[in-house]
Amino acid sequence: MNYKTVSIPEELYNKIEDEIEETGFRNVSEFIIYISRETISTGEGDVKEKLKSLGYLD
Repeated sequence: MNYKTVSIPEELYNKIEDEIEETGFRNVSEFIIYISRETISTGEGDVKEKLKSLGYLD
């Protein structure tokens, strides 16, 4: 599997790192991959509605 690099703010990275301590996630990347897959698997329409409610889409 090929991977791409995604940049997130350091503050967010640090918060995620703190939150995943003592969980089954080995690192922040593993957590982000999991969350992304879970979000996408809920269905495209659901993702678009969530982004719209957060103000990211019109």
